[in-house]
Amino acid sequence: MLGEISAGLSIFDRVKKFFSKNESNTQPIIIKRFLALFENHGVHQNQIPRFFEGGIELPDLHSNERLLEKLTEDVLEKACTMFGVKREWLDGDSETIYEVKGFYKNIPEFEKQIKSIKQRPTDVERVYVLSPENPCWNDSVLLVFESLIKSIGTKYIYRYDFVRFDSACYWKTRAYLTACVGLCYKNEIPPCGYYLPSKEVNSLADGSQFIPYTNQGYLPKGHRWYVEDMVTAPKAYLKGIDPEDNNFGIHQAISYYLKLEEQGYMDLGYEESYREDFEKYRDVL
Repeated sequence: MLGEISAGLSIFDRVKKFFSKNESNTQPIIIKRFLALFENHGVHQNQIPRFFEGGIELPDLHSNERLLEKLTEDVLEKACTMFGVKREWLDGDSETIYEVKGFYKNIPEFEKQIKSIKQRPTDVERVYVLSPENPCWNDSVLLVFESLIKSIGTKYIYRYDFVRFDSACYWKTRAYLTACVGLCYKNEIPPCGYYLPSKEVNSLADGSQFIPYTNQGYLPKGHRWYVEDMVTAPKAYLKGIDPEDNNFGIHQAISYYLKLEEQGYMDLGYEESYREDFEKYRDVL
């Protein structure tokens, strides 16, 4: 008799596990991604109600059905806005998580983007300049703006905004990138430069992966370089540029530096010009 009861319980446990497993497998993608959005930014599932303050309560997180009812348009839009992710990704219609913007040949729009970031209730702390050390034409340089949303317990939760410059070794790309770096300094957003493998920079530049979470914000594993040197020192500015035939790329890079400097872009906000250094460098080429 006891053996039959034991066997019955065993069957019941197996059936229960089967349905539990299938419930997990059939969890709507919008729920999976909603939870993953918080988890990948450092917010544990049970901390969502306290952090999000958007109509989600703790019991809602223990049932797919209850949570799905709470994922209204307002809640979904608020989550996307908070972390800067694309609604299409959250809906399951795209694999691209973040919108990666580009401002090649459009420095004024880049400055508008900076001011827009600074006007948010989040506190923008820094911008990472991620670059391959020896860039090729199909490589990108990525600017990653890191803004503190708020803390939860002892953890700090950040939002990220991305700006990509393609063809990293192209002289014209370097000129516009340097002008934008100068604008970061002028707007009191300190850049942190890191050299990373090309594959790592390019994979982040397509916006399809999360920034790895740490309590201190993004911690790239590459080695540091001083971004301000791009503005102040000709050799640093020219590092990695494709010289092209007869050093055409080098000459054009310096010419574009001087052109943008005349427009008021190539400085760090200290009313100090480095034009003479670049002209002297050009004259001895």
